Amino acid sequence: MDEFIIQNALYHHVLSKQHNFIIPNIYLGSSEADLISVTKAGYINEYEIKITRSDFKADFKKSKHSFLKDRQKTFRSYFWFVAPEGLINADEIPEYAGFMIVRKMKNRYPFKGFACREIKRPPRLSSEKINAWQKDQILTAYMYRFWNMRDRVEAANKQLKLF
Repeated sequence: MDEFIIQNALYHHVLSKQHNFIIPNIYLGSSEADLISVTKAGYINEYEIKITRSDFKADFKKSKHSFLKDRQKTFRSYFWFVAPEGLINADEIPEYAGFMIVRKMKNRYPFKGFACREIKRPPRLSSEKINAWQKDQILTAYMYRFWNMRDRVEAANKQLKLF
C-alpha cells in the first residue's frame, strides 16, 4: 500500500463526511501536509500518512510535534495519523493526535477496495477556523499546481504524437 492509495481512500472517507476542501500534499505554515481537509464549519484537519514504522518514528523529530503537544498556536484544529492496518498500534499515538487505519476490502467501495476506519478521534487543538488568507494560500497553491500539471500533460501529449 502506498501514499497514493491511502490519499485516495482518505479522500473518499473525508468526502463522505462532507468536508469542503480536501487537498493532498500542500504546504501550510512551514511543513508539508500529506492531506488536509476543511470542515463545513471551517476547521482544518491535517492527516499525516505513514507507510513504514521508521517513517512513523522519524516523524516525531519534526518541530510541529512540540507545537501540537503543547497546543501552541496552530492552524490545525485536528491532527491525524493514517497508516495501513497493522503498521501502528493505537497506544503509540500521542494524546494530541487521532488515528485512522486503511485496509483492503474485498472489491468494495470507496476506492479500489480500500477503506478508512477511525480508531482514535483526536482532541480539538484549536478553535480557530480557516481564515481568508489561508483560503487564498490554498487556492494560489492549487492554481500553480493545476497549470504546471496542465503544461506537463501537454508536453507528454506532444511527445506521444512523435511516435
